[in-house]
Amino acid sequence: MKPPNKSAVILVLFGVSTALFIAPNFRLLMGHAKSGDEGVISALTMTVRNFGSTMGVALFSTVFIIATGFASGNAGVTDPNGNAAFHADFLLGCIIAVILFVSAVFSYEHTPFSEDSLINME
Repeated sequence: MKPPNKSAVILVLFGVSTALFIAPNFRLLMGHAKSGDEGVISALTMTVRNFGSTMGVALFSTVFIIATGFASGNAGVTDPNGNAAFHADFLLGCIIAVILFVSAVFSYEHTPFSEDSLINME
């Protein structure tokens, strides 16, 4: 049996990690919405997620094309090394992920536990 393609494994891990992040994040946002505002919050959340996905693809595609041109010594999309553009994209993604993680940690809002919160969860 042939081992799975490395790209396929990475895409599966990306999909699983995205799902593990989005579901609790969406639940948290909807849990803080006022009664009657759930539709607006849901629409805004989906709009921001779609905008972020679109801008992410545009940003990383641009970095990939620029890095490929620098690696090959011209402005084309041929890369003799085959890896420089992927490394540039990965490095940029890691930098953005660290920045977002640090901002999420410092913006965490701790809500003390109370009996009312337990009753509202039911």
